[in-house]
Amino acid sequence: MIGTNKTLVATVAASTAFTGSIQRIYSTGSIVLSQIDFGYFNRVGTTGSKAIITSTTAMAGGTAVGTTIEGPIVNFKTAATSDQVLVYHNNVKL
Repeated sequence: MIGTNKTLVATVAASTAFTGSIQRIYSTGSIVLSQIDFGYFNRVGTTGSKAIITSTTAMAGGTAVGTTIEGPIVNFKTAATSDQVLVYHNNVKL
């Protein structure tokens, strides 16, 4: 269906986990991600979905302001010392 999928932007604070169909993460400051899982979601039945994780990593050091991390990303967690990030995610109806 055309027009049912929209990109949404969310602000994620320090020490917060975020799960979803994530296109990219944009740093508003020096961000530290304690975990980031790259992958995608597969449809399960008529109402569910399952995360397919293709790689997992952690970023020990901070990123520069304005850094973009491209997905597809399934979930991530910001460290306690991290600045907030902007998350571009899909509002997808499977």
